[in-house]
Amino acid sequence: MNSKKPRQSLHHSECNHLSRRDFLSMSAGLIASLPSMTDELTSLLENSADHVAPTRGETRGPARSFRLKSKRPSQTQQEGGRLFLTFDDGPLPCTGRILDQLAASGQTATFFVLGRNLSNPSLRQFAVRALKEGHDIGNHSFSHPYFSAISMNRAKQEIVSTYRLIDELVLEAEVDPNRQNRFFRFPYGVAGSRSNYLASQDVLGELNYKIAWWDLDTNDWRMELPWFPTRPSSVVASLNRARPGDVVLLHDRVKTSECLPAILKSLEWCKLASLPLSSYDSGTVAPSEKAVPDENILSSKSTNNLDADALAEELSQALFPQGHPADIVVDSAVVAPRVSRGSNLW
Repeated sequence: MNSKKPRQSLHHSECNHLSRRDFLSMSAGLIASLPSMTDELTSLLENSADHVAPTRGETRGPARSFRLKSKRPSQTQQEGGRLFLTFDDGPLPCTGRILDQLAASGQTATFFVLGRNLSNPSLRQFAVRALKEGHDIGNHSFSHPYFSAISMNRAKQEIVSTYRLIDELVLEAEVDPNRQNRFFRFPYGVAGSRSNYLASQDVLGELNYKIAWWDLDTNDWRMELPWFPTRPSSVVASLNRARPGDVVLLHDRVKTSECLPAILKSLEWCKLASLPLSSYDSGTVAPSEKAVPDENILSSKSTNNLDADALAEELSQALFPQGHPADIVVDSAVVAPRVSRGSNLW
């Protein structure tokens, strides 16, 4: 009794007749298409969220720094009661509450915003409001990546795309452009290796940016850690160390918005008031016409792939927040010291 061969066997037989040349040609075509497929997939993944809410802040341990010295604000020495509150990672839904509390206390601050969040209309309105209420807007990159884990082309995109969004924001709010978009802060306080940092300086210099570090880190983002969170009372108590002329690091966080009234009250008891960073060292930071960035800066593509070292650093930061091994090993990063008097702006 004869029966036909199964369909699967016929396919197997056909495959046996595929020539070596045809096989190699087909394989080469698949390999050649992989880069474009990867770029497209990466683009889809990177643009899937309409805003960024980093899970940690800009806290890093001491490491080698290549920063220059700059004098303290002259008006601070004369008036004796001014410092500079800065809020990173916004705008986010909690930014509205932060603005409410600043307005109620008569304080002004600087918000280091993320470009992707500005692209969200529901969040963008908070940045417009901040400008209209006398606050400054600074650049904190587009998507808050580790600059030590991305290419130089990607770093340029992160800086310039947010620069342009802030400029559009300033036009919309109809405020003084000479006061805005003048400061950049590296995500996580890390600029990468010395060579990567020096390359970033070219772009930042072209855009007339000054790099903003900080004197006092409140560690406010740690209040939202899922394990062993910092107590709000500790964050408020950190303001007792504030001195006139300090740049204070805070974040757009729900917990921060909840304890901000106590923070502002603490400043009031210390007879300190906050000003925007455009008032910092006003004698040496003269308003100037912004340079127009080179269009070629945004022409190349790169992916944002965190390597094993970056992932290990992230884990170490969560497990050893008071001083983890990564802070000792990574001594080539450009970071802000925990306390550095007179050198928090370039």
